[in-house]
Amino acid sequence: MMNQCHSGMVFLLGCTIGVSAQGWAGTVDFSVQVLEAFDPSTFNVVPIPPLDRPFDGDSVLLQFGLSVVPTLGPGDRDFRNFVTSIGLDGDITDPGLGYAPHPSPMVRLDFGPFTREEPVFPTNQDAGEPGDLQSILVSKAAPLSDTDPRTLWDEYPMLFGSVFLLWGGQEAQLSMTGQASFNVPGGDAAPVFDYEPVTFVIGAPIPEPPTEVLAWLTIVAVVFSGTKLGVLRSSVS
Repeated sequence: MMNQCHSGMVFLLGCTIGVSAQGWAGTVDFSVQVLEAFDPSTFNVVPIPPLDRPFDGDSVLLQFGLSVVPTLGPGDRDFRNFVTSIGLDGDITDPGLGYAPHPSPMVRLDFGPFTREEPVFPTNQDAGEPGDLQSILVSKAAPLSDTDPRTLWDEYPMLFGSVFLLWGGQEAQLSMTGQASFNVPGGDAAPVFDYEPVTFVIGAPIPEPPTEVLAWLTIVAVVFSGTKLGVLRSSVS
């Protein structure tokens, strides 16, 4: 988890990669993971293609799972909500399948002799135009008490939803932008903060280190190789 706002690009290799953004006191860390791949014409499951380089096969429908991990700051009581919008660039398109929210974690609330299950995040929806992947809102119910089980719940990372995108096999980018907020003791909301755009990349090789770095690594390798051989020679003699 980073401790400062981050704007940049990360290369998605089929595992979870997160980027943090700092708010009033705490931080939020978003991650993206390719969960499944489908044939776009039949919707049958197919193997996930390599994501760290282009491929020449047919277009594939990828399910991108979206997760969040908030970290409370010194003045925060609990995480409140966030809104995020998805942007696309390169060889990737939105086929119009929209945003698919994942079920909220549930907690048991006691009401005297009665109990019932309640979602921690009852709001999880595309709050923009239907299917536009803009203004995806995930929020707790409010107000909650300092001892409410929904307030105390902190079993992150939370996989909050998925988007289904058509990838043609060449370099493509998925970006996330938006806002988030935390609650302070008593239930009041800390100021809402913007997080800088972060971009996840597929279909592009990870850039090689600069030439001077490669030269330095070569020198180090030669030095260590010579040292190792020297030790071996002395041990033989």
